[in-house]
Amino acid sequence: MPRHPLPESRIWLQSFLRETFFGRSRLEFTLQDVFGRMCPVVKSECLSSGHHGKISEIKTMAGFKFVETRYAPGSKVPLHFHDHACICVVISGSFHEDFSRRELQLDPKSVAFRPAGEVHRDRFGNAGAHCLVVEMPANWMNHVRRHGEPFDEPLGFQRGQLPWLGARIYRECKSSDEFAPLVIEGIMLEIAGELSRCSSDLEHTVPRWLERARDAVRSQYERGLRLQDLAAEAGVHPVHLAREFRRRYGCSVGEYIRHLRIDAACQRLIHSDASIAEIALNTGFSSQAHFSRTFKMVTGVPPRRYRLRRR
Repeated sequence: MPRHPLPESRIWLQSFLRETFFGRSRLEFTLQDVFGRMCPVVKSECLSSGHHGKISEIKTMAGFKFVETRYAPGSKVPLHFHDHACICVVISGSFHEDFSRRELQLDPKSVAFRPAGEVHRDRFGNAGAHCLVVEMPANWMNHVRRHGEPFDEPLGFQRGQLPWLGARIYRECKSSDEFAPLVIEGIMLEIAGELSRCSSDLEHTVPRWLERARDAVRSQYERGLRLQDLAAEAGVHPVHLAREFRRRYGCSVGEYIRHLRIDAACQRLIHSDASIAEIALNTGFSSQAHFSRTFKMVTGVPPRRYRLRRR
């Protein structure tokens, strides 16, 4: 197992892995022992660190490491962690990140924060993804913690200030003028401030009623789900459901349903001979026109062209 620095709150994970697996080869274990929940069985040597995908560029500016990567459509990254805390800016495409205590759905222009040493897996959509990862040095993170609210939880943002700051950091990363490092340093401090603000009142566990609501969406996404019905099933007010769903999963209920519908449509476009109109209706869209507009917005290409490219 590679040695890797972890925040104080996650030292138990490093200790557990060292004490349990040191000196053993090809030992299989269940991640339920680590996370307290059932996960697939994996090989201990597969718990890797670092960046995956096809790395197109790596550079260091203002003390931050920038890694630009591209991921193939439908690809998956097994359980892994990052040695340094980092933010991930989604330039295009989409993917799903599964942490032990939270799941994030990341669509184009969204931003995610990953704590150092937080074990997770990634599942990319049928359009793949183009991302910029910005690593935060440990000494910089320590400085931020001394002057603000600590942020040590995975967080995802589809709207608001952080996606706008993520777009700015990407533009400055591509800039070659002499002022870019100074601008990047300022933007990163703004990002740290926003992360502190967003995590200040975040609880560490997902309520069971919220998990039930999410599971209901997953199993009935092709139906005309209403927020009021989901809230009634969960036993909470619709406003409370909408607020907590976005805070926990990084997107609204409607955005989550849209992702599930488009993902299902992509599979049917590739693996079936059904017409586009039929696929639109079977995945919950009101019409072929509505489906085509939404599909192009999410994947960047119309459904017909997507099908031709994948066959």
